[in-house]
Amino acid sequence: MSGYEDDLSDAQSAAVTEMKDRLLGLMETPDGAAMVAKFGGELRCMLRFLRVVNFKVNDAVTRWTETLKWRQEVNTAELSQRTPLVDRLQPWWPGEYCGTAKDGCVIQYFRVQYADPGYIVNNFSEEELRQFYIYWMERSLELQCESIAQKKAAGDNTPQRGTVEIYDLTGVGRAQFHMTGITLLGKVLGIGTAHYPSNLWKGFILQTPYIFYWSWKLITPILHPQTRERIAVDSHGCEEQLEANIDKEHLKVVFNCIKDPKLSGADRPATSDADSLSPTPEERAAAQEAGVSSPTHG
Repeated sequence: MSGYEDDLSDAQSAAVTEMKDRLLGLMETPDGAAMVAKFGGELRCMLRFLRVVNFKVNDAVTRWTETLKWRQEVNTAELSQRTPLVDRLQPWWPGEYCGTAKDGCVIQYFRVQYADPGYIVNNFSEEELRQFYIYWMERSLELQCESIAQKKAAGDNTPQRGTVEIYDLTGVGRAQFHMTGITLLGKVLGIGTAHYPSNLWKGFILQTPYIFYWSWKLITPILHPQTRERIAVDSHGCEEQLEANIDKEHLKVVFNCIKDPKLSGADRPATSDADSLSPTPEERAAAQEAGVSSPTHG
């Protein structure tokens, strides 16, 4: 059983009941009720924390209570509001929300070429980046709740399963691999794993440069099996899988929802051919000798 609202085993349903009994007092507090509402309701909220720990109730209760405490400490209610900081950092963030997939999942599209970790680390503090990322994740929860309401209004009682995330690596260059910037981003992105569990439904990594597969072979063994199953990696465009999940006409909108900040006056250097991650003949030969090849469609 998948562990979503419409696909629970007897044991999973029993875990939900036990978790509710143990958290009832906290869920009835103002902050607890606000957290439940933000995650899309009582059952959906509990299931997100249960799925990520394979329905081990003790672990799910611990993570739920830790997240409630964290939300109180950082004041997510305040950070979910659009602020001047969000407006300053947004042009340097290569992602955008762009409607929903056929099943109501919220679409996140990232044009990684427009990421500039070096600029971010030199112009924003870790705390500012943390605040922006919390705003981004809170916005994800809000859009999922909007999708739930839209599905119910249309008479669709199937679960809202989270997000479909598309990472487009077209034109990625060496500037996107600024090590200090990537390290900082990695620390901040850990917030998503800790406090926004089970957010991803499906992920697509597109137009991967050849040497991407060196790191991918190292990463995949440590990913949770469910995560690996939900991510498709393609050196081209994952066209068939994307069209199975997103209307073809809407895909055109998605791929054009982010513009190069240079066009809006942002001071961002263009990626030059010298920055390209296309392999040299020596890199390609070494990769082939090591048995690294480009997987297609997952």
